Amino acid sequence: MKNKKKKILIFLLSAACLTAGAFGIAACKGKTADPLKQAYESYVGSVGDGALSFDEWKLLIGKNVKPDVKSKYMSSASIEANGALSLLYDDGTAFAAGTLAGNLVISYADGSTQTVALPSAASSAKKAPELDNKYSQYVQAAGDSALPYEQWLELIKTGIMPDVSGKTVTGANVTEKCEFILTFGDGTTVSAGTVLNDLEFSLSGGTSQTVKMPKLFTATVSDQNNKPVADVWVQFYLYDPSTYTRTVIENAKTGADGKVYFTIAELDQTVKYLIRLCGTDDITDEPPLPDNYTVNSTGDLDEHRNSAIKLNYAPDSFVLAKKQKMNYKRVDVTIDIQETNDPTVKKLEADRYGYFIFQPYQPYTPKDPTESSASIANKEQRAVKAATGKYRVKVTCDTAGANAVLYQYSGSSSYIVCDPVTGIPTAVAAATGNAPANSAAPDVYTGTDYIDLNLSTDMARSETIFGVHTDKACTVTLTVERLGDAAEPPVIITKRIKPTGSQFKWADETGTLKEVAVDNSVSVVKGKDGFYHIGSESGPILLINLAKTLDRVAECAIKDLPLQEIGSEGQTGVIGESVFTFATAYDENGFITEKSNYTDVINTYAKYVNSDGVYGVNDDLYNFLKYFGSSCIGINEAPKESWWLLPCQYYDKT
Repeated sequence: MKNKKKKILIFLLSAACLTAGAFGIAACKGKTADPLKQAYESYVGSVGDGALSFDEWKLLIGKNVKPDVKSKYMSSASIEANGALSLLYDDGTAFAAGTLAGNLVISYADGSTQTVALPSAASSAKKAPELDNKYSQYVQAAGDSALPYEQWLELIKTGIMPDVSGKTVTGANVTEKCEFILTFGDGTTVSAGTVLNDLEFSLSGGTSQTVKMPKLFTATVSDQNNKPVADVWVQFYLYDPSTYTRTVIENAKTGADGKVYFTIAELDQTVKYLIRLCGTDDITDEPPLPDNYTVNSTGDLDEHRNSAIKLNYAPDSFVLAKKQKMNYKRVDVTIDIQETNDPTVKKLEADRYGYFIFQPYQPYTPKDPTESSASIANKEQRAVKAATGKYRVKVTCDTAGANAVLYQYSGSSSYIVCDPVTGIPTAVAAATGNAPANSAAPDVYTGTDYIDLNLSTDMARSETIFGVHTDKACTVTLTVERLGDAAEPPVIITKRIKPTGSQFKWADETGTLKEVAVDNSVSVVKGKDGFYHIGSESGPILLINLAKTLDRVAECAIKDLPLQEIGSEGQTGVIGESVFTFATAYDENGFITEKSNYTDVINTYAKYVNSDGVYGVNDDLYNFLKYFGSSCIGINEAPKESWWLLPCQYYDKT
């Protein structure tokens, strides 16, 4: 850039000296600080008392800054008899683009060329009408020493920056983006805008010439945050409806701006030109999508035509993400506990998730083939014991103002409940910081920059999944501190609940059997008859359907739900539990201390349902519903507070 400025300065000084010489005045013995001022002083010296003011002269010498035409669209062009090339834009503006040194040869991105013939040269240059009065003033002031119009015109074009109208155009080329680039005799270039349609050249003498420009198709790919996505393979193809065939024209990859460009020489009106995402069959040497991205788009992408398409991607999919194991291990294979606790560091983009696996457990691997099984079992037990403990996982980031939130998810690396669209885990057990105003689960937020874990013996081998989200690009650091020994779970007592309410055949009733609303609009009151009623004691009796299938509950009746055997993790043997066994009591560490099995309750009342499969909800069934509803996470989009009513109905007798 410095060299360019120096070149311009020399040009201005030379022009000033040339002018002063023409008027017989030596004005270049020294330098002035401002080249524009020096050019004006030379003009004043030549004109004398008739000189224009500095401001008038600045207006005379024209637009000092050439127009930025990169973002404009060219609509037509004209070539004067003297070879002056003018470009016209769709906003009505024009650009004096230089003088042709010969025929204008346009080169295209595909290697082809097209020539626009230069009109025959005229005997004299065409005067610019808007400058006639200024030139007349100049001649009147300069008298016999006045320069010819053409020389004067060249002088006033110097200004601060030489206008490209004073340069000689030697050629032009059209990029794959249909950007029109002019090349000048001095080796410089200028971007003259984008040509979307055929370029019409108007030539002196009233003739014209049409230049067939390539037809531009653009695909724009962005993520769910409207940020461009690079390195996405997109296919441009044509579809022949008469033969139902697809012909691939080109596969191309988006750039840093998320855009990809396709051009063809001429449109075929008998076919459709379409744009779609490439699949793995289209691109075999690399993935068609960047790592950690999955398509989040509805509808048929083939319906997107010419101009532009916008595809949304979800780069935070837990399934597709590369999960980083945290740099923390604890093991006891000798006498001393070995601990590695180096911080875990990862760079994150703005509005992106990074996923981490925390597992302090390091299994014992015997090196001696003759080691006894008893010894191996003992050392493995010690490795498990070493991994237990209360841990504090803390997150920090290196960018001021960035908000990095650490999330702990329920589940293991093999199965995490995720949003079906974005792929982001939804089962959040804990999160750092304060809960947002619109948070659906404010209780999970710690109000701190750390999350505490208790890994008891039965959890020592398990993986804990963390995610970090940041609103600004930054480097996050996760540190782990062992605070002390773990709290161990107590022995769980399981109670088998027996029905205590009256049992009798529920009578068939008149009216229409309807499902109870699960939108938090229904209140339930226990009546003196021992059954629960809707709205008030005089309202309809709340019923539970035990014998008929309700789509919003399960694919079979409640009484027919399979009695799955659930094994308690981390314990020797398997403790069989019915699907109707629920946790009903916890200690101060959050461990389950008591479970209640409601299998007998369901089996008993299922014998007494009426022909519609329902029985009135008494205390036995009310307690069951409360526990059953809390276990139905994700069974329905209803508010959590209403889940217990999912199996419930009533008779509408209106």
